[in-house]
Amino acid sequence: DVSGKGLPAAMLAANLQGAFAAVAAGDPGLGELFRLVNDFLCERTTPEMFATIFYGILDRSGAFTYVNAGHAVPLVARRDGAVVRLDSANFPLGFFSGVAFEVRCVQLELGDQVLIYSDGVTEAQNVRDELFGEARLKMLLEECVGQKSESVCEKVVAAVRDFVGAAAQADDLTLMVLRFGSPSD
Repeated sequence: DVSGKGLPAAMLAANLQGAFAAVAAGDPGLGELFRLVNDFLCERTTPEMFATIFYGILDRSGAFTYVNAGHAVPLVARRDGAVVRLDSANFPLGFFSGVAFEVRCVQLELGDQVLIYSDGVTEAQNVRDELFGEARLKMLLEECVGQKSESVCEKVVAAVRDFVGAAAQADDLTLMVLRFGSPSD
């Protein structure tokens, strides 16, 4: 998610995609990848331009290694019904050059799902200026355990739209569900 709107935001997003592709081709560790891309961004943009990014690598064993650079905190819906946060204390990209980025890892089990979403989900407001919020999102995920990823996405979008009602949409509503294992696991 990039700061701003219009052409400057689009250019920032395109630059970041190119920077990640170029740097990742050298196969650095995740911490080094983020340090290099962050420094690239700091050198080439104004201070008010920044990006929040969640980047993860899932291996065949279920080890999910990730960096969260200021993005909305992803949630893991465990097969047993528990919902856990993928917390991280990193700054968004573009704030400070030369900083280190913490890399974390979580073990996923067959049937676990990771919900990655934009702040437009939890910060969606209804006509009474109430936020949809993370607590409501976590409760919804607890009810969706074992469902297909597409179904989880549809239910989250429907719940946010129902909550917002007639209020104007203030931000994008973007989400993705990553399921470890086959849909029947």
